[in-house]
Parts: sequence; structure tokens; C-alpha cells
Amino acid sequence: MALVGLIRLKNDERIEVTEDMLAAAPSISASICSANAFDVGTFNAAIFSMSLYDDEALEHEFDGAKIALTLTGGTEEEPTELALGTFHVDGNKTKRHRNKVSLTAQDSTLMFDIELPEPLKAGTYTPLSALTVLCSFAGVGLYNADLSEFPNNETSLSFTSASIQTARDAVMWIAQLLCANAVINRDNLLEIRRARYVSEGGAGSEIVADYESDGSDRVNISFSDVRIFTKYLSSYSGGKPKDYVSDLVTSDTQARQGSVSLPSNPLFSGKSEEECDAINTAWLEYFDGFAPRNIKAQLFSHPELQLGDTMRFSGGLVDVRRNIIGVVTSIKWTYRGYTMITCAAPKAVQE
Repeated sequence: MALVGLIRLKNDERIEVTEDMLAAAPSISASICSANAFDVGTFNAAIFSMSLYDDEALEHEFDGAKIALTLTGGTEEEPTELALGTFHVDGNKTKRHRNKVSLTAQDSTLMFDIELPEPLKAGTYTPLSALTVLCSFAGVGLYNADLSEFPNNETSLSFTSASIQTARDAVMWIAQLLCANAVINRDNLLEIRRARYVSEGGAGSEIVADYESDGSDRVNISFSDVRIFTKYLSSYSGGKPKDYVSDLVTSDTQARQGSVSLPSNPLFSGKSEEECDAINTAWLEYFDGFAPRNIKAQLFSHPELQLGDTMRFSGGLVDVRRNIIGVVTSIKWTYRGYTMITCAAPKAVQE
């Protein structure tokens, strides 16, 4: 596949990026976890980097420029295109050497780094109606038409807490409430992605995987011997820390008990202890059937992968009689290079 790019400067001048302009392979790095530690309720920006030759480098001002990238391929009869996203150049990180320019850019997550919209400071909202308002003020579309698949999707929310300063803060705390993570997807839309994989037809059924990976498309893979399901949740109720225990009992001999700790969510402000308990219980009941391993893999390509996708690995260094599954929690894609992914699991507890 070939890379097609368009850089739109703040003065509306446009630069088409071609293969012969590339001085170093473009790459995109993204993560919903910190240091590969499992996390829920994040809204992190994806980072794009690229070096190119520009004969007019001294005349071009790249600060605040927008970069739109697409991979093209297929045949003349059946052409294919894969959007890689829209990124905003950070002029403080732009480096120049003669006619070589190195650019660093963030996705449209930064559009939410604005003051919390006034309409949200009064009244109450559901998670979906609040996200709709936030996207409208940020100028970014919302991918999710509804949130019925998520827990706590009908919870009444108020945004009066002083700790919710920006639209980005609000999106992040809503994502935590929904047992999800927020990302800007490849189509430049805000998407709320669940933090777990699901089974077709309920517990004990086949896992739904977004993508498959066999030994032929991998350089290497390493993974934990055990799966970790979340038995314990540490959260807050009535302003005080409180622990919750899942009723789930598993017969899986490879599964170990794990725990997740959530920071105090300012959207709980003003809610009674009973309301907080109901939210946390629904969160844990939704999440406790999720039993991933810690996985690291190096793939030959897979440019279509996004954070939150479920990957099924089989063949190669994986036992051919079984397969392993995980949710992508960090990813680094390099043009005409490898894709590095991590699937992080909750922390295991001593039994």
C-alpha cells in the first residue's frame, strides 16, 4: 500500500506528501494505558511523527498545521483506502535541518482541551447527551449513536465539581463511568470503546475478535501463562474509598484473580452512597467476565488496528491447539515497517 498525505498550513496553503519527500518512515503511537499498566477511563492523544524534505522549509510555518493521511492500495478495479487519521502539528516540537523538517503531531484529542462548555455547568445529562454537547463545542464528531451496550449509560450526571476543568476531563470521567476508554478513531471521530472483549451469546460462548493474527503475519509474540479476571474493584462511594468483590466463580484453572483500582470520579459528586454502590456494582458485573493475558506482539503490518480492538492470536509460537485473545492497549505503527502492540491485563492479586 502507498501513503497519501496532505498537510494544510494555517494560512490554508496545502502540501501534498509523496513517497519521494519522506526522509524517515512516518509512525503513529497510541496508548490507553500508562507504561503498559492496565487502565480504564482514559482519553489519550495518539502521536504522529514524520520527517520530510521540503525545498521551501524556511518559508513554510508548520505550527498548527493539519495532516490527513490515507493508505491506498488494491487494484484498479477494486481500489482500497484506509484512513490513518487527522493530526495537528505541535510547532514547539518541529525540528529543521536545511531542507529536512521533522514534524510531531497529535490527533484531535487536543480539540477537547478547552474550558468545560457552559451548558454542562448547569442541569443534568446522560452520558450520551453530555458527550454530544462536548463534541459540538470541540468541533469533533461523535462516533457512538447510542451507549446502550455500556453499564451506567442512563446515569444522571452533573458537572459541577471544580476538578472538571476541561471538555477532555469530562470525556475521560464519562469513559471511566462506562467501563470504557475514549479515543479519536481513524475517521477523526470521538469513539467510546469498551475496555473488555465480549462473547457471542454470553458467557462461555465464542469470543468476538475484531482481527485475527496467525504465525505468518508476526515477527514474534510473548504472553503470560495465566489469564487474569477482575475479582476485586477499589473505587469510591459517598466520597470514601470502598472495595467491591465479584460473585463470579470460574473453573478455569489458568485464570487468576485480579484487581482494578479506579481514582475518585468527580461525576460521583453529590451522589448518595447507595447510588455510588449501584454504579460500581454495575461496573464490576460488566467487567468481571473479562479474563485477558498480558501479551506483546510484533506484527508485519496491520495498519487497520486501533486501540480497544480485540485480537485473536494463533499458530506460530502460540500453541496450535489453542489461541490467545487480548484487547489492544498500546500500539505503534510504522509505515513499511512493523506494528508493535501490547494487550495489558489487570493486576493479579496474591491468593
